[in-house]
Amino acid sequence: MLLWPASVVGEVMTSANLRLGDGIAASIYATGEFKGNVKQPFYKTPAGTWKKLTYETNGLDFAIHVKGAASIPGTPIISYDNGIATVVQIAGLVTLTRTYSLAAAIFTMKVKVCADKGSDVENVQIWCGTQDDWIGDTDEVMKT
Repeated sequence: MLLWPASVVGEVMTSANLRLGDGIAASIYATGEFKGNVKQPFYKTPAGTWKKLTYETNGLDFAIHVKGAASIPGTPIISYDNGIATVVQIAGLVTLTRTYSLAAAIFTMKVKVCADKGSDVENVQIWCGTQDDWIGDTDEVMKT
């Protein structure tokens, strides 16, 4: 399988076939409700146009629960290096590290959760996904 190299220009993650965000601004939300999450993903058609993969402007959502309760991650520390973005956040009793990488048609997210030293942490739950998928130009069922 031939994989085109991904690139990070400033804080924009893009490859030959995938892009996170609008291609102009940073690919990861640094502030606001979605801080630390990647922005809306797009794929490139054979005709060379970019098509969104989620509805409206939805990025990928991420949630973490610790001890059965929602834990809101704090302000992210975001670094970009050679096609890889790393996001580190404190979420209650844990430190959350998400590493995003992008190659031709492959987007990968690795998640590491570390308990604070001396903390008794159990029942850690993580969810990542989208509120509504979208491929192409319409959000209608195409089955016959």
